[in-house]
Amino acid sequence: MNWTRLFADCMIDLLENNVSVYLSKDEFIQMNEEGDVCRGLWDDGEKKNLKLYCATAGDEKIWVPIFVHEYCHFLQWKDRCPEWKGAQKYTEEDDRKILRNEKMHPVRLRNSIKRIRDLEEDCEKRTVQVLKKYGANKAFIEGYIQRANTYLYFYTYLKFYREWYPKDKVVTKMKQITRVAPKTFQKSYDVIPSKMLKEYMKVYPPKVEIK
Repeated sequence: MNWTRLFADCMIDLLENNVSVYLSKDEFIQMNEEGDVCRGLWDDGEKKNLKLYCATAGDEKIWVPIFVHEYCHFLQWKDRCPEWKGAQKYTEEDDRKILRNEKMHPVRLRNSIKRIRDLEEDCEKRTVQVLKKYGANKAFIEGYIQRANTYLYFYTYLKFYREWYPKDKVVTKMKQITRVAPKTFQKSYDVIPSKMLKEYMKVYPPKVEIK
């Protein structure tokens, strides 16, 4: 796996398209004013001020795939893919209501989560294709997809948890969840597998009754 070439090629493409890239030596990036954190972030909210953020703490095998994931969000924006267009209907108000457990119409809640989850699903699939292109082996890809599925199903679980994960419980680091996650992408992420759901409930106690 040529991590240096992968990172360099992505950087060149981003800079040639006037994307501002911010790399932090910290473990997390602050994603909103409320203090929620993540490892990487793509921001195309301002059409003429595109930004990509990535935390680079740790081994390159950890943070470079995160960087590639954010790079693939850039590709979605560049391609204007259907998932990107659908996510444009996801508003800051939707985000606040979901993550702060504010009152929200059930249909709006379901549709909002699906839009952003569809965007992430397409991005994860793009990321896997890029990783394969640069020589990632089968074991690495299967492990990545398990973590990706843990992340994607977390969006489904947001219907019940209604909060972003805390920095000490990053969802893709919760081995008790990732180890029971499928090693292939799924046709649908609407229903969380029972084994995974049990582990989500232990790590992130639901605020809304699960029916």
